[in-house]
Amino acid sequence: MVPLPFGSFTDPETGRVRIRLVNVESSSYRVAREYMIRLDREDLADPGKLGPMAQACGLTPEAFRGRHGYLAED
Repeated sequence: MVPLPFGSFTDPETGRVRIRLVNVESSSYRVAREYMIRLDREDLADPGKLGPMAQACGLTPEAFRGRHGYLAED
């Protein structure tokens, strides 16, 4: 794996992030995916998990769910 500087992600002409295709069957992708922190639907339903996440963001649990709920994976 090779780290990339943040500036290398943008297209110099548009200033927008370039889309890069990723081989989701590769071992490096599988390893990276395992180390990702993901928000699950269970997290939003469990007050013991939702409360601390909301507090860390300075939000109520309801506000956290409203702002970030669409990111939760099934």
